[in-house]
Amino acid sequence: FEVLQYTGHTDKNGKEIYEGDIVRHGESMRIVEFKGCNWLATRLSGTETILLSFTNPEIVGNIHQNPELL
Repeated sequence: FEVLQYTGHTDKNGKEIYEGDIVRHGESMRIVEFKGCNWLATRLSGTETILLSFTNPEIVGNIHQNPELL
């Protein structure tokens, strides 16, 4: 088991977002992670990180059940 922390945010469909979730923001896919006291969403290419508080993210999977998305 790996315990994943709830971020306090939900996606555009009302699903709770957890650490390790992969979310879609516009055309980019991002991994949700906790760094420096903030919930961040980092682009899969690692080139851009934004605060998770952006509008209308959509969960498309997570790093444990959908490694092919990475």
